[in-house]
Amino acid sequence: MIFKILIGLLLIIIIYGLIILLGCFDSNTDNADYILVLGHQLENDKADDVLKYRLRKTIKYLDNNPNTKVILSGGITKNNTISEASYMKDYLVKNGIDPSIITLEDKSIDTVENIENCLAYLKPTDKITLISSNYHVLRAKMICRLLGLKVKGIGCYTPILDLLKHIPIEEVYIFIPYFRIKKKQDA
Repeated sequence: MIFKILIGLLLIIIIYGLIILLGCFDSNTDNADYILVLGHQLENDKADDVLKYRLRKTIKYLDNNPNTKVILSGGITKNNTISEASYMKDYLVKNGIDPSIITLEDKSIDTVENIENCLAYLKPTDKITLISSNYHVLRAKMICRLLGLKVKGIGCYTPILDLLKHIPIEEVYIFIPYFRIKKKQDA
């Protein structure tokens, strides 16, 4: 009996994992007015591989779409003295990205705040492409849509150990933003 329950839970995790990962494959993401790049927690003011893959994908996108502007989103988190957005800007500028196309949103501490705070820089008519990790794109796109933004998503490679760590968290948290945003909208 316990074996059947464990197999059932494993199948649920696999199915949800596939749904989450498939949410990061949008077409027609080129020539956006803006790309919205979501941060990832720094550790002692340094980025881990998850954030570096997002930044590399951002550089590649901008190389192919030179008229696109960038919004980098992420605040100061525990054990850090700089915001995720500031770190990302420094990384992009050091890698040849023009600082004049970059806007910082450096107050947010989670995905809902990332997107809520970016609304000040975006119009519903803007063509927006969101860049985040492959496991995170589906939830971020859902939050954007709840807040009135139509976005396309580009998912970045995630190292397998990070993927195994984050997919179960995404499965748990995928519905929480809906209730959090609806509560604010109903207030």
